[in-house]
Amino acid sequence: MGNLFKRANSYAQAAAQARFDAHADPKVQLEQVIGGLQEHHRDLEAAASQVLAQEKIAELRLADLSEQEAKYAKLALAAEDLEVARTFAAKIAGLRDQIQGLAA
Repeated sequence: MGNLFKRANSYAQAAAQARFDAHADPKVQLEQVIGGLQEHHRDLEAAASQVLAQEKIAELRLADLSEQEAKYAKLALAAEDLEVARTFAAKIAGLRDQIQGLAA
């Protein structure tokens, strides 16, 4: 019996909502939809600007790593000591790994 009352209540609520929706002001509904879309647009703009900022930071980091790699390559070539050259070669390998990580 309780289940019957719950169903009857659900139907009554649905009917009342349908009547309310039929008499709702279309201007208010449009304003609500436009407001929601404007908020969504602002969120998308913020997300896009964040992505662009992260891209710029990655580009600057990549340029810095490339400069370091070139510097160590020159030092490795100029080094007359094999151990020093190996040290610079290891640094270059580490930088290349970082560059590949940024490129990915």
